[in-house]
Amino acid sequence: MYDQLAARLGGDLARALTTQQQLSSALDQTAASEQALTDQISQQEAVISDLEDKVAQLDTLIQETQDRIDVERAQVTAMARAA
Repeated sequence: MYDQLAARLGGDLARALTTQQQLSSALDQTAASEQALTDQISQQEAVISDLEDKVAQLDTLIQETQDRIDVERAQVTAMARAA
């Protein structure tokens, strides 16, 4: 009876260790996937930041152009009145 118990416990222990290794491997894969996703998110955040900077620069250029148009329109209006 002792031998049967020892054999059964040995089999159970082996299955438990195999399961533990499988779980450990799954956790390692999950951690690697999580890190890859975190890296991708960081890269995309950098792209978004660059795009926001470009949009801000273009907004400034648009405003400067609109200001020049307003000044030139006022000058044309003044020249038309003077003529």
